[in-house]
Amino acid sequence: VMTGQCYDVLRKDPEIWELVRKAIQEGRAVSKAFGVRLAFDPLKLIQRVRHGDLAGIAYRGSVAHDVLVGRPTEIDFMTGALTRRARQVGVKTPTLDSILLQSKLAGA
Repeated sequence: VMTGQCYDVLRKDPEIWELVRKAIQEGRAVSKAFGVRLAFDPLKLIQRVRHGDLAGIAYRGSVAHDVLVGRPTEIDFMTGALTRRARQVGVKTPTLDSILLQSKLAGA
């Protein structure tokens, strides 16, 4: 959403990759605090994307498409809900908080 780029940005930009990696770690910490066992490791999935599983696919994600056409996005439903739940159990989510704020500023 914030970059407007395709999934290839995960391979090309080490700073974006680090941001995504930290966000996933924070999300896993919130899940763990609530006793939720994830069905799969989201970091492994994103690493597959980073290593080229979606290479050449010019897809920017549903949130980016929603922003482009002026539709409401699911950012608050997903990331916002996660950060609110994190506060309930005292898990710090600085990366997710930043992503949420930047997304809102971008109109997401």
